[in-house]
Order: sequence, then structure tokens, then C-alpha cells
Amino acid sequence: VKDYEKKNNKKIGIIYQSPYHILLVDLVRDASHHLLTYERIIPTVPKGAVVSVPIYHHQYVLLHQYRHALRDYQYAFPRGFGEEDLSDVENLKKEIKEEIGADIIDYQYLGEVVADSGLCSTRVSIFQCTVENVEIHKDYEGIDDVILLDEDEMKEVDPEYYKEYLPVIKQQNMIIEIFAMVSVFLETQGIDLLLNEVNFNEDDCV
Repeated sequence: VKDYEKKNNKKIGIIYQSPYHILLVDLVRDASHHLLTYERIIPTVPKGAVVSVPIYHHQYVLLHQYRHALRDYQYAFPRGFGEEDLSDVENLKKEIKEEIGADIIDYQYLGEVVADSGLCSTRVSIFQCTVENVEIHKDYEGIDDVILLDEDEMKEVDPEYYKEYLPVIKQQNMIIEIFAMVSVFLETQGIDLLLNEVNFNEDDCV
């Protein structure tokens, strides 16, 4: 590892760490036995990340929220990083309260999301939940507005955005390779697409 770092002027291992993410560079060997680097972002807190699909009076609750990485606004469901000493359900209730000021009446676990398995390893639990007392927490974490949409109206929200979503694996109530916004569509429409991937074997890591 040290020889590779010196020869290629690249650092291997942990590059950066925050309360939310760890940026890690692995040294891996491909099928041709060539050494190369592979960047990964892993969560500082390994469990408990959630995305909610809140339903209020038979309508979906969406945030109109500014995202720094996009440098733009997007429509999104409330979600949050895992936090120490909080289960995913406890985190779900906290995020719902913080972002839309609502209380959860009941909830149902739908599966897990990995937003970008080429870079991130964060597994995010999806919950559909019935809520009451929805509020607009304007300017909290970039929130600009809260909107209520029925299922037909949901399909009209930024249709160009949905063209970018990847196919998914949906098996045994587990959803992989899907972004938060479409979790409700997979659940309600029963989309079941297969995606074949070629991944490095862990044994190839140096």
C-alpha cells in the first residue's frame, strides 16, 4: 500500500471524516490483477438512516427543499442520517417532527434504499406513515415549502427528474438501487426490475 501511495501520489485509507460521512479510498485489484483505487463514502453512524413516505388525509407530503449538492431545489420526502442511540423508528419520528412538524399515527416498513451503490454504502430504511398536524418549517434545513399531492398529482412532479432513476432489485421486501423520491411508486405500482451488476469481490481489496 505504501509503495502504491508513493509511486502514484495517492493516499489510501480514510481521507476525511465528519459526523455524517467517512470518505475512504480502497486499493483494489481488478480481474486483470491491476491495482487501482476506488472511492467510497460510508456513514459515520452505520445504521438508522431513514426516508419517510408521509400520508396526510390520503395525500402524500413532500418538501420543496434546497439541496447544497445540487445547488438547486427539489421535491423530496423527509429523510435523515442515522444517529447514535436512535433506532430507525425513533429517527423516523424525529425527522417527521423536525421537518414537517407532524406526529405519526401509524407506520409500515417498506424496505431499504441504496441511493448510489457505486459510491455510497448507506442503507436507508423506507417507511410509509400516516401523520397528523402537518406544518411548514420554512428555512429549516433548506425547506421552502410543504406540498400535499394525491397519487395522480405525484406523477406530474418534475417528470424529467424521474427519467434519471436507475432500475432496481426488489426482492423479499428489500429495495436496492433507488432514490428516495420513487420509493412510493415502487410500492404502489409493484415495479419489479432486475439489474445485473459486476462488483469487486471483497477479497480483491489489498
